[in-house]
Amino acid sequence: LEMFRDCGFDGTNSHACAPLVPCALEDAARVWKDRVTIWGAMPSILLEPTATDAEFQAHLRKILEMAADGARIIVGVSDHAMPAALYDRIVAMARFFSEHGAYPIRLP
Repeated sequence: LEMFRDCGFDGTNSHACAPLVPCALEDAARVWKDRVTIWGAMPSILLEPTATDAEFQAHLRKILEMAADGARIIVGVSDHAMPAALYDRIVAMARFFSEHGAYPIRLP
């Protein structure tokens, strides 16, 4: 993460994070802060029925907290929504960030 930041990259595309891959979103946000924009941040697996609503909601809040702390995040599904994705969660994600994601961040 440090090498990526120090190379001068200013953003990631389809940034995958845990539980999809070993790299935690919190680690990337902590290291990159306002120097690298994270585009993604929503593991597609959290949109599927195998993830609980509590896990899904906790991840939405975590993204918002990182953004409020200075991380630059454009929320999207890291590797595209798979056929098993719950449409209601995609809608809930859009509503959550529409309500709380505008600057200044308003934590619910």
